[in-house]
Amino acid sequence: MPDRRAGTERVERDVAALCRRGLPWTTLWEAARGRVADAIPFEAAAFAATDPATLLPTAGVLHELPDRYCAAILDNEIREDDYDKLSALARGRRHVGVLGVSTAGRPERSARYRDVLAPIGLGRQARSACVAGGGCWAWLDLYRERGRPEFTGPEAEALGRIARSLAEALRASLLLEGASARAPEDAPGLVLLGPGLERVAADSAAERWLEELGGDGAAPPLALQAVAAAARRRDEAGEAAGPPRVRARARSGRWLTVHGFRPAGRAGVELAAVIEPVAPVELAELQVCAFGLTPAERRVLQLTLQGLCTKEIAAALGISPYTARDHLTHVFDKTGARSRAQLFARLAAARPPERARAAGPGAILAGPGAREEA
Repeated sequence: MPDRRAGTERVERDVAALCRRGLPWTTLWEAARGRVADAIPFEAAAFAATDPATLLPTAGVLHELPDRYCAAILDNEIREDDYDKLSALARGRRHVGVLGVSTAGRPERSARYRDVLAPIGLGRQARSACVAGGGCWAWLDLYRERGRPEFTGPEAEALGRIARSLAEALRASLLLEGASARAPEDAPGLVLLGPGLERVAADSAAERWLEELGGDGAAPPLALQAVAAAARRRDEAGEAAGPPRVRARARSGRWLTVHGFRPAGRAGVELAAVIEPVAPVELAELQVCAFGLTPAERRVLQLTLQGLCTKEIAAALGISPYTARDHLTHVFDKTGARSRAQLFARLAAARPPERARAAGPGAILAGPGAREEA
């Protein structure tokens, strides 16, 4: 037992070292997968990057899993009530779930087991949300075949630590990214998908963005599959919310937004989707999320960027100047800024200077996350 524990700790150190090398996320997982298997044996795996705002997967890497797995697992995650849902693991105190444990040894109680895993010969699942800095940046599923031993408690704990290292790597890659203004060729693209999510039509801009997202002409990119599943769920539930959307990292490293809807009365079309570069204000939003600020720190940051002094921030939030100053110190520490000017410059870099001036410094935090915490 001590030897196995020491071996697991070596694996965790090796994976953490890989995560500090600044590798593209897909390359990182391919490099880490073998070491992870040394500590937590598995026969199949799926690693998917997620949009931390929506928790929808944006791209994935499969190991020993059939192509149909993606559509089936998305349908389960978005439309089914089930055990160990990504959304629950991402928001809960414990980010790891073992399906056999969660179902009290009766995995057949899980729709995911019945509809996705059992038909392809898998019987054990250990899943972790990859959470760091308050955001979920990916999820990792490990699978064993039916008849193989269940994932143990120590293996689940090791998976949680490895997932956190992977999350920190994805989060750090966003903090290190530079942002640039939109060029004229960055026009939005429109793509129409049929009932089987086959491509019905796409304009030239969409063709370019689909290639960036990894579309191979057969199965659509995972980001489009996620939006299609979310659109079906919205229509079935009669929800009046706006079209589902997800932000996905492209092959080039830049971020794209995919949003779509199911057009009424259009035979043969399951989804109409628009793909375009993430707006600078949204990129700043992602960067703020990557900094790992608490809700209180984010409120202080927003008021600081609006030009309020410490006493004014304290009065606006109903807290003492000492507490406001303490929050601001934490903001400086997490963003790496040493002054208010540096703080504004760090965030304003995510948008063209003329747009930053026109919108005003406080607008950098405008978005769903900021409104909920205001």
